Amino acid sequence: MNFQKRNLEDILKDKEEDYDQNANNINPINSINSIVDVDLHISKQRKIDLKNNVNNLTFVLPPPSFKDLLKKLEQLTNDGSGEQLISQHYHTTEARAIFNDFFQLCISKNLLSGMLEGIRLYLKYLLILLKHYNVYQSIIEDEILYLYNISSMNDLSSIEQILLADFNQYNKSFLGSIKILALQCILKRETAEANMKEESELIVQLFANDDRFFIRLNLKLKPGPLLKTIFHLIIKYKDIRVPLSLKILQYIEQFQLKFEDYTKSTTKTQFAQNIKFTNYPDWVKLYIPGYYQSYCKYFPKGPSLSLHEIYSKRRSLIQTANPDLRTVQEDDWHYKIKETLNKPLQDNLEMIYKYVERISFCGYYDKSTHLKDFDRIVLNINTNASKINKNDFNMVCKIIKRMEQFFLNHNDLKRVGNIINLSFNLYIILTFNDFLKEAVVMNLNVFSLVSKKENYEIWSKFHKFISCAYTGGLKLWIFEKIFNVFALFFDESLDCNCKFVIEYCVPLFKLIANTTNYSYVEFRKASELMLCLLYSQIAKVHNVPFANWSLLTQMLYQSLDSKTEISYLQIDVPIDKYDTLYREEVLIKCIYLIYLEMKKRSCLNLKKIYNIYTKKWLSTKVNENRCVNIIENKFLKTLLIYLEFNKFNHTIKKFCEVYKKYYPSNIQLLLTEYLLRSCNQLNSITFDVTLTKPAIHFNFTEKMSYYNTILSKYVYDEDLSQFLLAFSSKLPVETPELFDISNKNRLCAGDYIQVIMFNIHLYLANSYLQSKKNNYILALTNSKKVLVLCNSLVKKMSKLNQELRLQLTTALLYAFRTAITVSVHLGLVKECEFYVKQFYEMMWVMSDPIVTFELCHYSILFYKLLGEQAKHDFFLSHLLKISTSIDMEENVDAKCKFLYDTNMLGDLQQYCLETDPIKPCGIFKDWLLDLGSTRVNKFFQHDARYIFNDLVKDITDFIELAKEKLPYLKRIEGAVWFGQIEKYQTTRSFNVNSHANQDDEGKILKKILDIQAKISSTHNFDKMSFVLQKKTVDYVNWIISFIERWYKPLNFTSIITLEGLKNKTMRHEKELVLNDSDLDFDPKNMNKYARLSENFPNDFCGVNVFPSEYNVITLDVCGFTGDLVMEQFKHGVKRNIRLPTSRLSQFSSSPTFTFNNALKELKNIIDLSNETTSSGVTSNVVTKEDRRAWWKKRFSLDTKLHNLLKEIEIQCFGGFVGIFNNNVKDRESKEFAQYRKKFHTLLRKATPGYEKRYVPDDILELFLLLDLNVEHIDLLLQDLIQFIHNRAFHKREKKYNKMSPEDFLNNVKQIVSQFSGQVPSLLTSPKHIILVVKDLCHAVPWESCNFLRDKSVSRISSLCMLKHLLDKFGVDPVLDTNLDSLSVVLNPNGDLPRTENNFKDYFSDVNYIMVSVKPSPSDFQKLLMFSSLFIYIGHSGGEQYIKLKDIKKLDIISSSFLLGCSSAYMVPYKEFSNTGTVMAYILGGSPMIVGNLWDVTDKDIDRYSLEMFSKIGLLQENLGGKLTVAQAIADSRAVCKLRYLNGAAPIIYGLPFKVNFRKN
Repeated sequence: MNFQKRNLEDILKDKEEDYDQNANNINPINSINSIVDVDLHISKQRKIDLKNNVNNLTFVLPPPSFKDLLKKLEQLTNDGSGEQLISQHYHTTEARAIFNDFFQLCISKNLLSGMLEGIRLYLKYLLILLKHYNVYQSIIEDEILYLYNISSMNDLSSIEQILLADFNQYNKSFLGSIKILALQCILKRETAEANMKEESELIVQLFANDDRFFIRLNLKLKPGPLLKTIFHLIIKYKDIRVPLSLKILQYIEQFQLKFEDYTKSTTKTQFAQNIKFTNYPDWVKLYIPGYYQSYCKYFPKGPSLSLHEIYSKRRSLIQTANPDLRTVQEDDWHYKIKETLNKPLQDNLEMIYKYVERISFCGYYDKSTHLKDFDRIVLNINTNASKINKNDFNMVCKIIKRMEQFFLNHNDLKRVGNIINLSFNLYIILTFNDFLKEAVVMNLNVFSLVSKKENYEIWSKFHKFISCAYTGGLKLWIFEKIFNVFALFFDESLDCNCKFVIEYCVPLFKLIANTTNYSYVEFRKASELMLCLLYSQIAKVHNVPFANWSLLTQMLYQSLDSKTEISYLQIDVPIDKYDTLYREEVLIKCIYLIYLEMKKRSCLNLKKIYNIYTKKWLSTKVNENRCVNIIENKFLKTLLIYLEFNKFNHTIKKFCEVYKKYYPSNIQLLLTEYLLRSCNQLNSITFDVTLTKPAIHFNFTEKMSYYNTILSKYVYDEDLSQFLLAFSSKLPVETPELFDISNKNRLCAGDYIQVIMFNIHLYLANSYLQSKKNNYILALTNSKKVLVLCNSLVKKMSKLNQELRLQLTTALLYAFRTAITVSVHLGLVKECEFYVKQFYEMMWVMSDPIVTFELCHYSILFYKLLGEQAKHDFFLSHLLKISTSIDMEENVDAKCKFLYDTNMLGDLQQYCLETDPIKPCGIFKDWLLDLGSTRVNKFFQHDARYIFNDLVKDITDFIELAKEKLPYLKRIEGAVWFGQIEKYQTTRSFNVNSHANQDDEGKILKKILDIQAKISSTHNFDKMSFVLQKKTVDYVNWIISFIERWYKPLNFTSIITLEGLKNKTMRHEKELVLNDSDLDFDPKNMNKYARLSENFPNDFCGVNVFPSEYNVITLDVCGFTGDLVMEQFKHGVKRNIRLPTSRLSQFSSSPTFTFNNALKELKNIIDLSNETTSSGVTSNVVTKEDRRAWWKKRFSLDTKLHNLLKEIEIQCFGGFVGIFNNNVKDRESKEFAQYRKKFHTLLRKATPGYEKRYVPDDILELFLLLDLNVEHIDLLLQDLIQFIHNRAFHKREKKYNKMSPEDFLNNVKQIVSQFSGQVPSLLTSPKHIILVVKDLCHAVPWESCNFLRDKSVSRISSLCMLKHLLDKFGVDPVLDTNLDSLSVVLNPNGDLPRTENNFKDYFSDVNYIMVSVKPSPSDFQKLLMFSSLFIYIGHSGGEQYIKLKDIKKLDIISSSFLLGCSSAYMVPYKEFSNTGTVMAYILGGSPMIVGNLWDVTDKDIDRYSLEMFSKIGLLQENLGGKLTVAQAIADSRAVCKLRYLNGAAPIIYGLPFKVNFRKN
């Protein structure tokens, strides 16, 4: 037999499924075959044995089916007379074999309804045998016994025991017929006289408790045949005629029968009278009161017979006051037993047994006496259990059995429970197995009698029995007693099987598997479905032979068993309608298919599986009042988890909204949770939910589900306050076990994992809500907590089931996403880089396509921001490969990311605009905002991105309009802007309406005012991401400079600068290390936030004035135009300056200069320098020629660096280089007035139309600050002259009317030369230059440019930091140090012997010095914290010995000299702020750090360092002429052999401290 594989495309082409057709008319098999693509696999083939004889082929056929066997049984029993059975010469062995095959098949396949049909046919078969009793008398009793045993939980050994067997929930429909057959068999057989009494006692005991053994639960009780049987019993068993006659009279009244229908020989009255005169032996007397009591119940007006009359003709034993109501016994047993219980137990066990036996047999009891006696007996045995001798164990067992029978006779299950407890206690004390076995059997009897199988007390006792059984064999015996199909009470449904096996039996079997090394056990009366459900939940049992099970059961087992590798099964095989799982075929195949999909790590068939479930299964259940079983519940959770994992959020939303009504309340809670989460992921605003069900009634799992739903609701509502109130204040007090991540409560593994997952969701929710409230540090800290908790489970990933794996992976995805996006938002590049790398490492643990896709997406975004093209392209190539495994139609988020990452921005915008009306959600609005669109509804117009997009749109429109209407504006676009903000704060007002409709200029001016209004109201600036803030700064500052160059009177008082942004990034970085240094998992501290100390500067507050001793200059490059953007704070005046770096190209024939090209050239020089100093190069320098070539290359690089710095100086600053000159000319002097007058006269003379214009004093001063002796002085003068003309004649071309440009330049040079020495400088001129160097400017050694090389210059991280340090240390800071407070780390790696020799003697008197010793992190930290001055002479900046974050979290550390290679290097990160070791020291509170910008050679830098130490007076007392550290750094550069390659590397951050050294 050949099966052909089919792929999905072929199936879909052959059979197009119509989902709208009536679900009741759909064949579920066809629907699955037509939709789902699964590899077909033949799991079983018919075996062919080739014999030696070639002509003979023997086929080993599969066992006969249910249908075939049933047909055989019907043929066997279709003739009620049995003639056919006899005529066909059926052998009873063969008949038994057919029946046995049928019953075993029913048990194995869980066909309990078929079992009932087989029992019916077997009863019919037994009737045939009974009719031919003479023929089959030798086997008929065995056949009756076989029928009972094959259909019952317990096996019996005789038909007599069947008569005393209890009716229960599983046999109540057929046991009565079996008992009648047993009675008839007993009647027919010949009984020896010796056995007559035994049989008589059995019969009288049976009918003494007929309510228990015949009536109470007998669904098919037929009083007529039962009455006829009793008449026959009276004839055979004459000794018991009196009790049986009373029973006949009772049944006549009880069942309203006619006496004459059953006997014609006498009347009812005569029959009753004959009872008085009937003799019976003494042993029967015991039963008479009980029979009489039952008889009297049905004669409300009084019976026709009295007990006295029955006894009247016989010897009266003990006359009672009322013999009709009280029993007459031989002795007063009540008083005897009372005396007995006061004596030693072991001496009176036989007396107790006799009493219990008599009371049990008689069928009568008195509540006021007998029950109390029995309770005393139980208490007495339990109290004296330890005193019972081993020889008396059997007697005690007999007493227990009799008392159990007594209580069962009277349906007193509560006292049966007491007997069970007694028997168990005896086992624990005496370790006699029969006691435990008896307790198990009794508990099983109670279980079979109650209607609720989930009775907690019964199952808790089974749990206790197995837990306390001393041997594995006994444990297994107990479990086998309960684990059989008849415990299902003939309910073969999957629901019942799931509840019985998974909820109740699995916990019991785990007790066995956890304590004993058990392999697979084939329980005799357990179905394969039960075995499937059992072993799929037991991790310790392997090698389950499921291949022999039915196809659906195999699918179910592989889906449920996490330890079994799911295999490809033949899914389109027709299912037998008699298969017990036939009705669940669609559901089980859906379960199998989704687990198969999960095994393949695929989601391409996920929507198809979803459609099968909803259309072919769920829609057929809409009218059913159903309870979702554990299997469907598990599938539903798995489906939702996998849909959420693959971001099928629209599908989840639709499913939860449409199909929620199909489920009970507990499932609706789960659907609500996922609906909230999907809406939140989609940023949907169309859903409302209320949760009112109290959590106090839930079990542990339901509690988790409930609180997860509450979490989702708070997240959806973005309600941080209610979230904190519930989960940080109330719940930790009310239900602390929910937060027990340390498992102090010793929860089981399953519950503990639920606790971990709940806390993961808790901190994810807190992270999300904190980010929505702009509490980004807390959001990031909570994401870290999530990752820590997830990591504890990732280590056990291989042991987690699929659902937990997916939930864990989903949580990790969200945590990484939050961590990366928040880090980007705050501009924390190192944090972001760390999480991207962690994400990459985690990907190898989680190989799902969606994980790889998300990793690639965020890596692409990150490396795009960093400008690392190689890494960007690497992840892009992986994204393109993995995207084929993502269902882009359902995962709209992935499709948007894919279009964005592949730079298909037009397609992305079109997709968002077209799809949003069909699948409305906020995701599309988010992407439109990211694309720069303003086409969003009002709900998103508060978004910071919308503010930015709207501002950029207005600026862009303004530029296009201005250039179109006013062509002369093009000329000033690349001109210098030299603005003094304070100058325009009192300018005239401007009436737009007077110009707006007059000319183009008026319209443009109105547009300017609109832009001004938006700039002034950028209140959402703080909500923008770091990158967006940088872009906003660039756009706003550029447009302000553009406008003010054209139309000065406008006043932009609300200029945004990078200064505030830089300080915020520093604050964020500091706050982060303080908050995540010790993660606190106490839920009460979820909103706890570590604030910065007073030693860290406040937020930027618009500092405009610094001490006159300082010339403060900020340096930055505009990301929009590439211009050099500067701010200067000098002598109480703030200036804003924009210098286009390409402006001087008009005066030169050389290529256009750009700052980015200069940076590339600088990097190339440094890289080549590093290469020459590498060990691979220096180790090959051996000969003189090698050294000569090496030095030649080094000097060549030194010259290149010098020339590059000269070019940067000329091209970037040009004539504005005087900004860095500390001189401040006295503008009030007469010399300056003369200079001003002469300059203006020259301008009026040379250029027409200049009469009403003037040159600002700031520009006139710049002319005087130029060095006229430099070779390129003409170029510098032309730069300033061009600025004057652009400012004065921006609306038209400038023209010289009376002199040539060359003459004008010479005249200007003459005027400047005349007055540069005459105009006096103010005595309060600055002495020190502070450079606030921004990102792209960090790498340039500005301090070594000609105009700064001999000046005292230091760098500072921000203006706020400068103000903070000045407030703390003053304008002339002094660093006091001595031998005790000075600490030195010298050559810690031990590989710089020459450096060590150069400094070892120099620092020999220092108390705290470590030489050739690697400091531990704690030692390094102590040196920084407790020293006044810290000197590190080794490789790098010491970051290899201490984590930088440990430095950052410190409050105050010492001033530091970090004299290793690249210790002051700041790593560039394109869109982010640069960062490096020196930034960690700044954040740690160091007021001064000296370091090197790049790698240097040890000989040169050692010489430099010693010279610097000498100039600052380190280790020298009372030495005059000490320099500040900043000035010493500048003056020491000349000692370097390579004055630029090595000498330009050292720089200083912080204030210009002067070192005051004292030995003591």
